[in-house]
Amino acid sequence: MKFLTAFLISFSLFTHSHANIFNLFSSEDKIDQEQVLEHDSIVLDNQLLDQEPIAAGPRSPSYTSQSNETSDSGINYAKQLSNAFTGVAERAIPAVVFITTEFEPATTYGSSHHDPSADDFFNRFFGRDIGTSNPFTEARIEKGQGSGFIISNDGYILTNYHVVRHANKITVALNDKNGTTFDAKFIGSDAQTDVALLKIDRELPFPFLQFENIKNVKVGEWAIAVGNPFDLEASVTVGVVSAKGRNDLKISDLEDFLQTDASIYPGNSGGPLLNLDGKVMGMNTAILTNQGNFVGIGFAIPSSILQVTTNQMIKNGAVTRGYIGVHLQDVESNMTGALGLDRAKGAIVTQVMKNSPAQEGGVQQGDVIVEVNGLVMKDREMVRNTIAILPQNSIATMTVSRLGKIYHLKVKIGAHDKSQVAMSEMAKKLGLVVSEMTPDLSAKYGYKKDDVGVVVTEVKAKSVAALARMRKGMLIINVNHEPVHDVDEFNEALEASKGKSVFLLANDHGKHTFISLSIK
Repeated sequence: MKFLTAFLISFSLFTHSHANIFNLFSSEDKIDQEQVLEHDSIVLDNQLLDQEPIAAGPRSPSYTSQSNETSDSGINYAKQLSNAFTGVAERAIPAVVFITTEFEPATTYGSSHHDPSADDFFNRFFGRDIGTSNPFTEARIEKGQGSGFIISNDGYILTNYHVVRHANKITVALNDKNGTTFDAKFIGSDAQTDVALLKIDRELPFPFLQFENIKNVKVGEWAIAVGNPFDLEASVTVGVVSAKGRNDLKISDLEDFLQTDASIYPGNSGGPLLNLDGKVMGMNTAILTNQGNFVGIGFAIPSSILQVTTNQMIKNGAVTRGYIGVHLQDVESNMTGALGLDRAKGAIVTQVMKNSPAQEGGVQQGDVIVEVNGLVMKDREMVRNTIAILPQNSIATMTVSRLGKIYHLKVKIGAHDKSQVAMSEMAKKLGLVVSEMTPDLSAKYGYKKDDVGVVVTEVKAKSVAALARMRKGMLIINVNHEPVHDVDEFNEALEASKGKSVFLLANDHGKHTFISLSIK
């Protein structure tokens, strides 16, 4: 009884001193504003930096106007952001194109689309099944699709190489009211970065998109993807830049991807990833999938790579890679003490090639490359990719740590000519494209450091090599019983055969096999 009495007294005092709180539930009650401000002075003091009180529980009617102002302000912010998105879409859509291709289907053996290690994870955005063709069925014409975007008023178009590779015909449709179409001309491609350049022509200038400097792209900023998924033209999705510098994904040979959560689907491949200024941060290329479904992780080739490859293809019709002549290794945490580093960073030079640009520039074995042209290097892949896109004959500043001491070395960038040697006529007839063995290709395909030969980087669909079940990643050791160490020796050995048949010895990921190729 005493407890009940005490409770009723306390409750009465509480309701009397806090009557304004209970009056909040009646919209007709009027409370003096000064009393409310005094009562909530602590709350307001904590919110002085915002200058707009944020309700922490029910408020009196005297706050209605301020609450409405806050609500209106939030709506205005949302409208401004919405207007930014629509503005980007309105500017970008006319410059984004829908690409359709006609081609003879690639065979299961020899299609470089088909990479068993990647198929479970990465969808290349084609509206077709990859790597399921029967090489022994009659040839038939199939169609593919993708996106692209115009980068100049005279009609140059960027897209993914995998969208147009093997295409016999490429058609480009504009996103205009007439659905104008063009037969596109294939200008050039770079299989290592999965970039291709097309050209369309007309008298009137084309709308086009500009590139953003990749240094200005920040993780967390808005990202807008535009493309043509599932034949749905001019589709826009929004997300953020989730990460930069993603590599070792086995999507392409040279990887430095932007990661985004903007929704992208089959058909988006080759479309632009834009910022709020409507500038191209990257080109949508691949998605992480779970049984073919988009799971919120997509990858785009950054603008830095797009610009370099485009400029070279327009100027030279081909792409060369920056080269300094070193073998690199990641710095492990247990190496930092011996290398004089405070933490694991950059890439350690394990070998300097004789007479290479690196040797001439003063790079030594054991140096740790920590910066290139002021850009901090986080690992071996980043060093390799950064050097690869530097122009030939340019001077790069390599900042290296040598047993704890910092040196700034000037290195003249060369070109990795051996891997860019053109295929001989005989190689073209066989349908083979090869490259010399490099540390990166060795690691990618699981070969040992002492394995020698030339690596098959492409097998043309329906070619002699494809029908003989040759495929990307094979290491050709001998040609007609003659050992080959680089592309020049491979070409010379083929041309020396002077016949209609070639006898190869190949290392197929550890298994040696002889292959006989006959030209009809």
